[in-house]
Amino acid sequence: MIKIKLNEDIEFVLKKLLEYGEGYIVGGYIRDYFLGIEPNDCDFTTNIEQERLKEIFKQYSPKSIHKKLEVTRIKYNKVYYQIARIRGEEGETLEERLFQDLIKRDVTVNTLAFDGENLHYIDGAMEDLENRIIRFIGIPNKTIEEDSIRILRAIRIFGSKKFDSFDEESRKAIARNRFLLLKADRSRIILEFEKIFGSDNLGVIFKTLDELKVLEVIFPYVKGIDMSLAYSLLDNPPNSYSTKIAYFLYPIYNKIIKENHLGYAEEKSIEILKSLGINEKVSKKVRNLLRNQYYFFKLEWKDEKIIRHELLNFFKNSGYPKGFYEKVLDFIDKETDFKYVISEKKLRLISNNMKKSELPKFFNFILHLHKFDKKGVTLDYVEKGINRIKEILEEENKIILEENDVR
Repeated sequence: MIKIKLNEDIEFVLKKLLEYGEGYIVGGYIRDYFLGIEPNDCDFTTNIEQERLKEIFKQYSPKSIHKKLEVTRIKYNKVYYQIARIRGEEGETLEERLFQDLIKRDVTVNTLAFDGENLHYIDGAMEDLENRIIRFIGIPNKTIEEDSIRILRAIRIFGSKKFDSFDEESRKAIARNRFLLLKADRSRIILEFEKIFGSDNLGVIFKTLDELKVLEVIFPYVKGIDMSLAYSLLDNPPNSYSTKIAYFLYPIYNKIIKENHLGYAEEKSIEILKSLGINEKVSKKVRNLLRNQYYFFKLEWKDEKIIRHELLNFFKNSGYPKGFYEKVLDFIDKETDFKYVISEKKLRLISNNMKKSELPKFFNFILHLHKFDKKGVTLDYVEKGINRIKEILEEENKIILEENDVR
């Protein structure tokens, strides 16, 4: 007999199932318990037929959410629980049917079932859990071919639950079969990304999606883009759905602007957000944040006093949370090779307010540190600025020399 701590509500549902048949807590709840993570939801499986199940839980708003797989949702004490019929073939014993049910899941660490006293799992599941390894069940290629969404689910679990690695065969299978996601039902991809954006360790999840080249299958625009700032910001994002999406999309948005123009980026951002199933209200918030973020980076440079002043002004109108400010500064400190584009108009305003003696150092600093193109400060403008400074200094030196000669 094994002891797993259950809250009163979960214990009530399990006892009710055991009163009329067999019942098991399955999947993520048990996995998270052994990982030392507070489980945030709980699913059950039973041998009780769906119609009978509805009668048993008739006081708790039972609803069929998948007739084929006989999945029923109930609401008990304001919390939803899903109860699925144990999968398996007719004529098999309950133990055999439970095993068949478990091996039809996605990864080994999700093949755990608890009946209140005993723990059931397939071979290798507890070892993978202990070693924090994500491994597809059975033959990884076949498992993914059966349902390519399992790729997204595996990566979400890997990142959100802080697993250490993928087993090598599973990693190879993702690389080999990732293009099957192009054939997957888009609504299921949208649902999985909703879960991803609601997960912990979002930066790790997206970085892993990128490293395994899954992200570029779903979002072709990320190919060849440095997404490191987005992943850094997503490491500890605010609890705002629209802000998380804006953090992720900004590098893509910026690339589109550089290759085309702001108006085209607006059109494409609407298209991308629609592909994610984002409603118009959230879409407007995200696009507003993207525009503000674009203007912010367009005006930014690596002088700490100036950047802090610019950031404070930016945050007053941007809609971004305060934590973004510290995150960006932290990233700039760490990523020394990160390039920014400066607004020519803003540069003029700053240089007009500087002392003449500071101008040569200021322009040389900008020339050395930043990348220039038609979207920001042109190299021609900086060179003109430096030449003008030389002229001013030569004129001042000439005046000083003439004054000395007079003396």
